[in-house]
Formats: sequence, C-alpha cells, structure tokens
Amino acid sequence: MSVAQGFPPTWLISGMGITLMTLAFYLTLENPDILRSELTEQKMSMLYLKSQVNPHFLYNTLDTIRIQAQLNGDEKVAQLLMRLVSFFRHSVKVDRSMVTLDEELELIEAYLDLMCVRYPKLKCNVDVASELYDAQVPNFILQPLVENSLLHGLKNKGYCGELHVSAEKSGYADYRVFAKAFKKAEGATPSQYRRNFEVQP
Repeated sequence: MSVAQGFPPTWLISGMGITLMTLAFYLTLENPDILRSELTEQKMSMLYLKSQVNPHFLYNTLDTIRIQAQLNGDEKVAQLLMRLVSFFRHSVKVDRSMVTLDEELELIEAYLDLMCVRYPKLKCNVDVASELYDAQVPNFILQPLVENSLLHGLKNKGYCGELHVSAEKSGYADYRVFAKAFKKAEGATPSQYRRNFEVQP
C-alpha cells in the first residue's frame, strides 16, 4: 500500500485511530450493553489465545537458545535452559485438572534445580516412594506449596538451608504431601530446627 507524497504515514495512522475512537464512543452511547458484551467476548478470546500461544512460544524459544548454547560448548547454560524449558513444559498442562504425582514431581524437580542455581546455599531433596507416582493430584498443586515453604522458611535467611519434599500414603486412597524448609543451626537438635513450614494439601 502506497501513501501519496506529502501525506505523512503518521497522519494516516492518527486519522484512523481518531475515527475508530469516535466510532467506539458513538457505539457506547447508542448500544452500551451490546458493545460491552462484544468487548468482553473479544477479551476472553484474546486471553484464550494468549494462554495457548505465549507459553509454547516461550519454551520453544528457550529450547532454541539451549541448543545454541550447547553447540557453542556452554554445557552449564545449556543444562540450566533445559531445566527451565522442562519447567515451562510441565507447567502448561491446561487440558487436565488432575495429573499423576510423578508429573508434578518432575515440575518440582525442574523448579528446585533452578532455585538451587539461583541460591547456591540452598539444598533440596525430593523423597517420594515410587509406588506413589501414579497417585492422582490436582494439577499444579505442588509448586505453590514448595514456593510458600521456601518463602516462609528460608527467605529471611537468604535461602540458606534445606528443603525437603516428601509424600506418604495415609489411607486406602488418601495421600499427604509435605514440603519442609529449614536452616540447620550448629548444636541444635533435629526437633529444634525441623519444621519451619509445612502444608498438607
């Protein structure tokens, strides 16, 4: 599309913008309910598209960067990006409300790997028996649990300490998951430092 000489493109863009704003204002006065309904529908459509496109675009881009880092011989950066890609892949499970405990643990392990790189004095341990891997749990329930455990247990200590994630069977079909963050003090007994934060979803 060409623009006539002496008529700057910015004038055309501004004119179109003013026209659209005027039309929107007129429609608001004439049919506020209809416009509001249409805008709400458009907003929901945009949110849906963003939820579908953005995560995939993000982790695909990160994976491309990871491959490039690996080709350049930077294995440490490549491994870090691989964990970040894994975290994003597992966190975008919008099609299911329930997932296996094993899937949630893969997400948590990727998240904790990244946190340990960010905070070198943080030590993390995930201890869950393999017979519990197939247990069904709500989608994305463990990451907030673990994050809150770190926040309340170790943030004020500069994330210097230990985080333990464990699970146990408490009944025929019931399971309990624990996240414990604590900092060991010299000379302290386990009962003195064991529990800073614990949640049972």
